[in-house]
Amino acid sequence: MPSAAPAWRLVIDASPRSAAANMAIDEAMAETVASGSAPPTLRLYAWSPHAVSIGRFQSTADLDSDAAGRRSLDLVRRLSGGRALLHGDEVTYAIALPARHPLAQGGVLESYRKLSEGLIHGLRRLGVEPDPLVHAHPARRDLSAACMEVPSAYEITVEGRKLMGSAQCRRAGYVLQHGSLPLSGAASSILELLRLDRRQRDRLHAILEQGTVTVSQILSDPRWSGWRETAGALAQGFGEGLGLSLQAGKFGPDEMERAAELIRRRYAHDEWTFQR
Repeated sequence: MPSAAPAWRLVIDASPRSAAANMAIDEAMAETVASGSAPPTLRLYAWSPHAVSIGRFQSTADLDSDAAGRRSLDLVRRLSGGRALLHGDEVTYAIALPARHPLAQGGVLESYRKLSEGLIHGLRRLGVEPDPLVHAHPARRDLSAACMEVPSAYEITVEGRKLMGSAQCRRAGYVLQHGSLPLSGAASSILELLRLDRRQRDRLHAILEQGTVTVSQILSDPRWSGWRETAGALAQGFGEGLGLSLQAGKFGPDEMERAAELIRRRYAHDEWTFQR
């Protein structure tokens, strides 16, 4: 008899959380998975209030923090790299794997490709047909601080327009990859929060309007208008595509205690957020 599919933990975290809480939970989850106290985990979550996240090594000089404050947006620095991203009406995912897991092998790009294949199957459950994955996109030297400006290797596009942006980090025995599936809104909204002159803003507005897309722009099927329905379909397709058994679970007390510590010491702390 064939062996059963490896069991993963699925956490659909439908109650929106603050930016600091979301990033802290992702890290606490990854540490728990690395220790062997929890299986590989797929987490799907939302944000309240809406937020701007910046990459681990991105300078806060790129951002207009006063503009973010006027819009009552959270600001947080991610553990992963990349550039600024506005989190609004979206399903955000995080995948935590022990570094020795088969899906983590082959280096960052190879694991990125494998995990993107699972996400593509999830999108197909929604009725979205992504483009074939591309190993590399044309190099650009004039990139802005906006994460969605151009797709990176193996990121997910539909008819040439970027749909899902993702980032990965590896440390302390784990691989953590997270990214977002925008349900509605406009990627160009991030430009209001970046320090740009009028010419830069106009150029990037055109690029983002033409080069990005959301689920609501692709689909007319009302079944996928809800956050829970979309998250459920994404999770089901991800498991099917990678041959995984996803079992609904929740975070343990130790994980939530560690997340609370990370909020206090890192993600809600100016020393972390404004370090560069």
